[in-house]
Amino acid sequence: MDFLSVNEISANLIVDANIQIFDSLESTNTTAKELALSGESHGTVIIADGLTGARGRRGRSFYAPKGVGIYISIILRVAADVANSPELITISAAVSVCEAIEKVCGKTSKVKWINDVFLNGKKICGILTEAVTDTNGNLQAIILGIGINFVKVDIPEELKEIAGAVFDGEQTIATRNQLISEVLNNVLTKKDWNETLENYKQRLFMLGEEVQVETAEPYVATAIDVDERGRLLVRDENGEVHTLDSGEISVRNKDFDNSRK
Repeated sequence: MDFLSVNEISANLIVDANIQIFDSLESTNTTAKELALSGESHGTVIIADGLTGARGRRGRSFYAPKGVGIYISIILRVAADVANSPELITISAAVSVCEAIEKVCGKTSKVKWINDVFLNGKKICGILTEAVTDTNGNLQAIILGIGINFVKVDIPEELKEIAGAVFDGEQTIATRNQLISEVLNNVLTKKDWNETLENYKQRLFMLGEEVQVETAEPYVATAIDVDERGRLLVRDENGEVHTLDSGEISVRNKDFDNSRK
């Protein structure tokens, strides 16, 4: 069994982190929020072996059985300029996960704007960034939640076409502890933003592709670039360029059909 261990995770850390492991939680983000409001410090990491009420962006449920995934939330005490642009944290986290998987597991993953990590055409990781405020509305912290499907497991039928795993049926060459350590090293190490953004662009698989933008009135466009804040630039069929800072897109190229979320 691949047991989670504070000692094994800490042994490979090059950053300061207060790691707390739970057998099961409803949501690591919820627990991290509570701890942030109680005064827990920057770099506090909540890890659960399994989740009973996990959710992703837009309140979607997230299948998180015990023993096969990585479910972590990190308390970040950040400067106001970063807090006002949470997409910067999300993008940096996506790059951090990709780099960790490549180093520890020897696999090259891609990113679907803005925060999903894909391997072999299937989603293996979701990222959820949430703000924590006090009763007066003052920002206290940012909670960075990361969920990674580490090994293949029986999943609900409706997820089989889109969900994969880092190790999708083959022999594992790493442990969850090792991958968690590297993700934390990457997330909690200060990075050059321009370098991170360029790395992010290189890993986006939809740039240059035709996409459908899911707004109140959906439209077809071509994804052309990502700006300095991580917003997606798309050119519609009339030649007009739109800047997207949220929302859903799906790639229309048939080769990317299983990247839809």
